[in-house]
Amino acid sequence: MTVDNVLDEIDGNSSDYEGLESDDDDDFDATQQTTNLHLQQESDNESEDEEEEPTNGNAVRGQRREYRWLKANFTPSALDFTGPKPEPPVDGATHTPLEYFRRFISTEMIDNIVQQTNIYSVQKTGTSVQTDHKEIEKIFGVYFHMGLVRMSSVRQYWEIETSYPPVSTAICRNRFRDLLTKLHVVNNLTASDENKQKDKLWKVRPWLESFRENCLKLTPEENVSIDEMMCEFRGKTNPIQQYIKGKPHPWGFKIWGRADPAGILYDFDVYQGGTGQRSALGQGADVVLKLTESLKYNSNYKIFADNFFTSLGLITALNERGMRYTGTVRKNRMGQCTLLQEKELKKKGRGTIDYRVDQNHNIIAVRWYDNRAVSLLSSVTGVEPTQQVRRWAGVADALIKVNTVKRGRPSLDDSAAAKKISKVVVVNEDVRFDNIGHWPGKCESRGRFQTSQQEKPRPAGEPLEQVANNSSRHTGTPSDQSE
Repeated sequence: MTVDNVLDEIDGNSSDYEGLESDDDDDFDATQQTTNLHLQQESDNESEDEEEEPTNGNAVRGQRREYRWLKANFTPSALDFTGPKPEPPVDGATHTPLEYFRRFISTEMIDNIVQQTNIYSVQKTGTSVQTDHKEIEKIFGVYFHMGLVRMSSVRQYWEIETSYPPVSTAICRNRFRDLLTKLHVVNNLTASDENKQKDKLWKVRPWLESFRENCLKLTPEENVSIDEMMCEFRGKTNPIQQYIKGKPHPWGFKIWGRADPAGILYDFDVYQGGTGQRSALGQGADVVLKLTESLKYNSNYKIFADNFFTSLGLITALNERGMRYTGTVRKNRMGQCTLLQEKELKKKGRGTIDYRVDQNHNIIAVRWYDNRAVSLLSSVTGVEPTQQVRRWAGVADALIKVNTVKRGRPSLDDSAAAKKISKVVVVNEDVRFDNIGHWPGKCESRGRFQTSQQEKPRPAGEPLEQVANNSSRHTGTPSDQSE
């Protein structure tokens, strides 16, 4: 059999070999190619229903492409949510702040802190600090107030000039500082060396697990978001302390969290640094799969995340769990999906949309151009319906209307393009350099503002009538200024 005959067979049976990459190797032996094709046909017949190994969106010789992108209409799978729904409050009654606090921080958790704090104080100083449940609750309350009213130093909350009554009247300063040095949630003498080396959070692990269990007791919403959070900390060197540039709190502890649109936390995991143990999907996908294990499978939960987590393999794995996903994606994680490049989208103008649909896993890839190109992957929604949003155009110096995919709440009512009003005030040189304080006077039209000299204190020995005459001559009256 010649190479031409082999190619004819491939063309005649395109359904079995659809998506094969072309072989550009001129030195490839035709006999070896024929043998591989026959072996491939026998393998396909024996394991026709067997699942193929993931190839990260890239086709390999002798295998079908895992993702086949076409520009076609996107029809999502069944999206009806079948999971449990949160129950509304009985008779419209809501919980008090203290009841919400005790839902997450239980009485058993505080009792454990009391017990371990007293034990550690004996181990450290030989005498018990003799704290109790009420005093530990005061510590939590003091920290809540400190978070609302920020001061440069903890001591200032008790100073006479800067005293803050909700803190200074709750507990004395020396007692507060003494309890902080002895606060514990685990017995150091009973912890094993293996656990200390394996878990960097072994000193607070029991307390974290109890807090996580209380979060998991809440009924999650249909739409959930997964992202990283930074817990601010600028203390001494810590093995899990992170620095992330651009964050509101760049120094601190990084926590992976799953929350709903209202910001309620349902699950979390404290990041302890890289361990080198990752799956083929990558770190971001591993985080999403771990935080969604507590969700009920085949309930059509809608998960949203940013481009750090999004990948084709992640969406495929979530589809197997009966969960849907939407998120921005990086260009190098879209497999062989060919979308218009940013330069081509820029030529067509802002609001241009290009998309492709994977025929194997029903995933849509969308690229939308705003100030720059934004790429998304979704198994939930396509490019329809669209709506117009207002964006500022620096070149036209006005607000323009841009097409975008309609998601979430509707945008503000469209109105006529508003011109940008410059608020630059030009100060006269004779006013800037006369070493006299001035205040602006009211002016009917824009442009150069009227200035008036502030009233100076009366020099010693000068008559009061002379000061009044000088003041009226420099400042004038409101009627004089309007003229």
